[in-house]
Amino acid sequence: MAKGDYIKRQICKKCHLILRPGVTSKVQLKNNNGKHMEVICLFVVLKKDLTAIQNSELFYDKIKKKI
Repeated sequence: MAKGDYIKRQICKKCHLILRPGVTSKVQLKNNNGKHMEVICLFVVLKKDLTAIQNSELFYDKIKKKI
């Protein structure tokens, strides 16, 4: 069984640590209107860009509702 998107967003792809804001990662809003956020793993400095739109659903959750 594949991991859900919500779990993939919380794990670093390089070092496999759980990304906890302020502990193992740093979170920044990337552009002026706040639609994207950048999560940086503090151990291997891997950057991950994520959508941060309020009330948006992950693709995995949309499919789950249809089933």
